[in-house]
Amino acid sequence: MVRFFGGNGKPIVEENTVEIARIEELEVQADIENIQFIVHEKKKVEIKLETFEKGPELQVNMMNNRLEINAGLPREIKTIINWKVPNCKLEIKIPVEFAVHYTVVTSTGSIKAKNLLFETMTMKTGAGSITAENFHGRELILKSGAGSIKVENIDTEVLETDTGAGSVIGKICSGKIIAKSGAGSIRFTVSGEQDLEMNAGAGSIYTYFTNPKNVNATVHTSTGIGTVKTNLPHPSSEQKSSNLSTTFGDGKYNYELKSGVGSVYLYADE
Repeated sequence: MVRFFGGNGKPIVEENTVEIARIEELEVQADIENIQFIVHEKKKVEIKLETFEKGPELQVNMMNNRLEINAGLPREIKTIINWKVPNCKLEIKIPVEFAVHYTVVTSTGSIKAKNLLFETMTMKTGAGSITAENFHGRELILKSGAGSIKVENIDTEVLETDTGAGSVIGKICSGKIIAKSGAGSIRFTVSGEQDLEMNAGAGSIYTYFTNPKNVNATVHTSTGIGTVKTNLPHPSSEQKSSNLSTTFGDGKYNYELKSGVGSVYLYADE
């Protein structure tokens, strides 16, 4: 086997600049890169790819108010299997209100971004982690095949997080929250003034309420192998060790929390 990876390739830096302050859609496709978004005050996009010989190549296309950034491996190398892959990095500097719609996908790298305004955003990684902070938009979807997802200060109408084998951690998130994990725990700190839908296949769910006295929701929680615990006052309920159904206040919002192998906790954030 020809060794394309493993440190023998000479490091290369590829750069590109697009003189535009705002577009309708930004799409980023990468293979083995860690992707990082950085907000700057310039009215343009600055792109830098840290790669190596015979490694990912940077391509930038602008068409019909849509910017495409591709950092893919050459076609002949994608079929080569080698575990000693060096780290590559794709850095994208943009204005804070750059795009209305974002789609960001990487095969094995991590994704980090903060301080972005948008209408919709989707970020996906096959095996890396996702970190999102200080976002404001209508819909945010974050998916990882085997990595963790961390979100903080997210102001959206809908926040969806989904990981196959990692954990999900969220702080100060508004709007409806949908959180799923196949084999990790889910931990959110919320105001409680939103719909909550959390499902863990083989992990525990921890939900902490910053305003426990103002919780106004209909609650249904259950676990296959585990317990349901809460220190929130619930005057009328049907509770067993493995499930809890109750109503807080007028039951305005809906909480659905389920774990297959793990416990479910609803606690005041003290």
